[in-house]
Amino acid sequence: MSFLFRKLFDPSISLANLKEKPVENGLLYLNEFFRHFGIEDEEKIQQALALFETRIYRKNSWFLREGDTADRIGFIVNGAVEAFYTQDNKHQVLLLLMEEDFFTDLRSFLHRAPTRLNMRFREDTIVLEISHENFAGFILQNKPFADMFMKVMVDIMSSINEHNQLLKLPTRSRFEYLLKMKPEVFNRFLLQDIASFIGVKQETLSRARRYFSRQKSTDVEAPSR
Repeated sequence: MSFLFRKLFDPSISLANLKEKPVENGLLYLNEFFRHFGIEDEEKIQQALALFETRIYRKNSWFLREGDTADRIGFIVNGAVEAFYTQDNKHQVLLLLMEEDFFTDLRSFLHRAPTRLNMRFREDTIVLEISHENFAGFILQNKPFADMFMKVMVDIMSSINEHNQLLKLPTRSRFEYLLKMKPEVFNRFLLQDIASFIGVKQETLSRARRYFSRQKSTDVEAPSR
């Protein structure tokens, strides 16, 4: 559940690299997020925000493991999360998540079914999370929030389609697109996991990075005419 490639609104606050009052600013971000989707009732917004609990997860701890039932939705205030599944002993990365991303296995969360996903924290991570019980109870009584959730679902599907289109691009184009849209990914996740995410071998991604670095150096050194 991620907006990895593009943000859908322009908040007044950015959580990336924010050191002071992270939880307070995370709640302000969510307030603006709700308003972006047409919810103007401040009292209802505050009721919704009160349902989010603050959790701090240590690096390499788990949010979900295969076979669990997703019982909460998380919002990353600060930190990084990797979502992957294992098939034929291969580690397939589906999501690389950072500040301002929501995350859970929606299918498991909505249908109360075991997940195939694993979600692991790649850094010490501050999360605002809402339980399934609180989420379901609140949107049943507050239609504007239910409508908002449906709109978010549509946007999530658009992000998934965008990722699928990314996987059809030539290898170098995949690397360049990710570098353009989310350059910080390369400083915060293992190269092997980034390679898995964009559907290439680690060695292939390494070659693409070297080629890009050489081209960038050539562009900088080229004399002007």
